[in-house]
Amino acid sequence: MARPALTLDKITFGSTAMLWAAFSVYQAMFLTHGTFNFFDDIAFGHTFNSMLQHLLQGQFDVDPNAVGGEGFINNGKVYAYFGIFPALLRLVAVPFVDLNRVDLTVLSCFFAGVLTSAANIGSFAMAMRGGNDATARFLLLLLTVIVCLSGQGLIFLKPSLYVEVTDWAGTFGAWFVLVLVIRQFATKKRDARYLPLLASLAGFCLLTRVSTAIGLYGATGVVLLHAAWCDRRIGPVHVVTTLVLAVFVIITGLVNYERWGSPFIFMDLHRNIIYTQVNPSQLVPLDKYGEFSFQRILYGMNYYFVPIWVIHDATGHFLFHDFVERVVGFIEAPPSSLFLTDPLLFALSIVAIRGLRVRLTEPRVTIELAVSLAVPGLLMLMATVMTLRYRMEFYPCLHYLAALGAGLLVRQSRPLSRTPMVLAAILGIVFSHLTLIMFLRSPKGAPVLFERAGWVKGFEQGAFEPP
Repeated sequence: MARPALTLDKITFGSTAMLWAAFSVYQAMFLTHGTFNFFDDIAFGHTFNSMLQHLLQGQFDVDPNAVGGEGFINNGKVYAYFGIFPALLRLVAVPFVDLNRVDLTVLSCFFAGVLTSAANIGSFAMAMRGGNDATARFLLLLLTVIVCLSGQGLIFLKPSLYVEVTDWAGTFGAWFVLVLVIRQFATKKRDARYLPLLASLAGFCLLTRVSTAIGLYGATGVVLLHAAWCDRRIGPVHVVTTLVLAVFVIITGLVNYERWGSPFIFMDLHRNIIYTQVNPSQLVPLDKYGEFSFQRILYGMNYYFVPIWVIHDATGHFLFHDFVERVVGFIEAPPSSLFLTDPLLFALSIVAIRGLRVRLTEPRVTIELAVSLAVPGLLMLMATVMTLRYRMEFYPCLHYLAALGAGLLVRQSRPLSRTPMVLAAILGIVFSHLTLIMFLRSPKGAPVLFERAGWVKGFEQGAFEPP
C-alpha cells in the first residue's frame, strides 16, 4: 500500500523548527558576544529591576543610580519614561534571582528576539497553507532563514535598556500580525473570536512602547468595527474587546499621572537629565517643531531607507548637518537601509499590494489594517530622534504585507522564479550582518566620531561594546 503524500505541514514543521532553534543559538552568540552569559551587567541594565521593586511598593520612580542620565527629574524624584511591561516581566524571575544584583536585560532581549522570530515564521506558514506544496515548502524555508538571519531578527542583537523595550514592542507587533494573518486566511473571515487576543496584544504593547501600540490599537479598531458591522449588532465579544483596550489605556494613564502629573503626558524631555544637563541644544528643535513634525519626513526617509546622509560635505560635516541641528534634533549611527536589509520582504509586499483588488478577499479591510500598522513607521519619519532601533516600527506593517504576498505567490498557477528570491535573501542577510557589525562598533550618541574621523577610521577606533 502506497504511503500517503506528506503535506506541507508534515514536511516543513520539523525542519523549520530546527532552523529556528539553530538560528536562536546563533542570535544568542551575537547578543552575548560569544560568551552565552545572559546575566552580564550593561549600562542602565538595572532600571527595570528597580522599576519593579518600586512598583511593588506602590511607587513609580526608579533608583537614580540604576537609570543614570536617562532619568527624568520631577518633584525631586527620578523617573524612567519606558513602559512598565519589561519591569512586570521580571516578576517571573523574582523567586529565582536577586534583582539587586542580577541584570536580566540580555536574557530579556534574547527571549523577545526568539519569540518575534517564531511569530514571523508562523505568519508566513499560516499565509501559505493551502497553496502549492512544493512552492510553499521552498518559500517557507527561505523565509525562515531571512527572518532569523536578517532584518528584525538580526540587526537589534546589541542588548541595551533601549533595545529591550523596542524588542518587546516588536514581539507584540509580530504576534499581532500572526493573528491578523490567521484571520485573513481563515475560512470564516467575519469570525470575531480573535478580537480579545488582538486587544490584549495591543494593550501589552501600550505598556511597552506607545508609538508601536498606536498601530496595533488602530488595527484592532479596524477589525472590531468590521466585525460589528458584519454581525449587524454589538455582541459580548465586541464589548469585551472594547473593555480590554480601555483597561490598558487606563493603566497607562495612571502610570503617566503618577510620573508626570497628567495621564496624557508620556515623556517630558525638558525633565531629562541628559537633555537638560548635557545636551540642552537638542531641546531647541524640539521646542520649535515638536516631538513629531512633517518637516522631518524627507530626512527620515533618507535616514531609514536611502542613507545618503553618511556622505561628508565640503565643510567636513555629514550631508544635511544644518538641517539636523536646526529641525531634527538628534540622529545616531550606524547608517542603514531597510531596502538593503529586507529586500525580499519589500518584494513580497509589492506582490500583496498588486493583488489587493484581484486576489485578496476583503481588500478594503486589508488596506485599512496595513495603513494602521504603517502609522508607527510614519511617526518615526517625523520624530525628533532617529536611531537604528526605531526601525522596528516599520516591521509590523512590512511583515503583514509580506505574509499576504507570500500567501498569494503559493496560490498562483505559474511556476515561482526562485533565483531572484534567493538573491534577494542573500542580499538582505549580507547587509543585515554589516549593519549589525556597524551597530556593535558604534558608540551611543550622535555620530561625531564618524563625522570627524570618517567612517572607516571611526569604526577602526570603535570597540565592540560588552553586552
